[in-house]
Amino acid sequence: MPRKWRLTIFFALTAIGATGVAIIAVNQILGNLVEDEPTRAIVLRTTTGAMGGLFIVLFGFIVAADKNIYTSNIRDIAMVEAQLEQREQESRAKTQILSTVSHELKTPLTSILSQVQIMLRQQDRVGALSERQQRCLKGIQEDSYRLRVLIDDLLDISSIESGTLRLTLTELDVQLEIKEVVESLETQINEKEASVILDIPPDLSRVKSDKVRFPQIVRNLLTNACKYSPVGATTTITARENGEFIQIDVSDKGIGMSETDLSGLFDKFYRVDNSTTRRVFGTGIGLFITRHLVDAHGGKIWVKSEEGKGSTFSFTLPRGERE
Repeated sequence: MPRKWRLTIFFALTAIGATGVAIIAVNQILGNLVEDEPTRAIVLRTTTGAMGGLFIVLFGFIVAADKNIYTSNIRDIAMVEAQLEQREQESRAKTQILSTVSHELKTPLTSILSQVQIMLRQQDRVGALSERQQRCLKGIQEDSYRLRVLIDDLLDISSIESGTLRLTLTELDVQLEIKEVVESLETQINEKEASVILDIPPDLSRVKSDKVRFPQIVRNLLTNACKYSPVGATTTITARENGEFIQIDVSDKGIGMSETDLSGLFDKFYRVDNSTTRRVFGTGIGLFITRHLVDAHGGKIWVKSEEGKGSTFSFTLPRGERE
């Protein structure tokens, strides 16, 4: 039964009870004051009628007040729904703009990268470059790569928020895929004089994942481990079977995080705010994307961290067949 009707019945029964008590009390008083039986009966009927009329008026007020409250609630609900719909439309519009702008930026950026690579790798065709010119072009190349990663991340956010993220699942060799990720980040790892240790059993089952998204998940976590670890630090990547899943752990000896920092770690545009993170380039969207990619596979992702001692990011993806 709706709450509004329960309240109405409660108040009605209360009013009936109060009216009954009043009639009994009047009858008792009349019995003591009026000795003449016909007169007492007339007064009792008159009093009872008045009490009944009072009850009807009171009940009418209760129903009217309840109706007003109910109508007011309906208006409030409609207003909230309209506001939510407006915000949803605004969010979809921003997502569409984000996607369009990102695509428009990616086309000229691809052209810039292509031209820079030709100038650096084919000097016999385009002409010899001085050492200074090569340094400038390599700087352009590195910044262009960084910008391309940012644009790809923005496109991923657009796909996630619009519900158009699609996966093509296949069975992948975990060790081979992770080795390729480590090799692709060799320059970044060497700049920090860091090392990466792989602890992956040779007979580990394959993982069911998207060929593009699995390396992206590992790359995001390994990149963060390198960025927020001191020079010369070691990052360990382990993989093992965990029931129907493959669990992968990326452990570093970096700055670590407090319990407060961990609460919003996988939120969009969230960055831990301290003196170390402020010196490191980041957008705060890598872990947001990583979480959604893992979720899309039907897996889970979590982190354990201790401030000043490092962090371990763990995630699971469905297990495939054994080699």
